[in-house]
Amino acid sequence: MHALRNIFKNNRLHFNEKTIEERRSKHERSVNPVKAFIEALLTQGDTTEDDNITKEDFYNAFKRYCNRYKIAQ
Repeated sequence: MHALRNIFKNNRLHFNEKTIEERRSKHERSVNPVKAFIEALLTQGDTTEDDNITKEDFYNAFKRYCNRYKIAQ
């Protein structure tokens, strides 16, 4: 009833236009951001056993990922 009162009071409807998949991805990022970050890295390109990254570069990339998706670090 509260939502219905707001509709009448504001004289407008609010629709969430995101798809279910977008909402699911957002939930996964918020629940386990490290896992989502690693999965995003793995799907972005080809990796080999010879690929290396320093902890500092990895952490900086993770911070940028968190900022992009507005995830608390």
